[in-house]
Amino acid sequence: MTKKEITKIDKLIDALQDKHEKMDYTFWDRSDAWQDSEKGVEFQEKMDAVETAIDDLEMIKDNLKTAFDLLD
Repeated sequence: MTKKEITKIDKLIDALQDKHEKMDYTFWDRSDAWQDSEKGVEFQEKMDAVETAIDDLEMIKDNLKTAFDLLD
């Protein structure tokens, strides 16, 4: 594991954060009725999955940095 590979993980995290931000804007831009509808709930579940992936990647990155002594 090298710092270059950690940078790739950081870029993936950044891309997912951008995606989540856009999804969040879309969700809150919709009506309350849509948010409470089946489609809204499904959309929220997808947003939650993206957020979980971000958190998981952050944890993986930290674990790898520690294991390979790549601390900042």
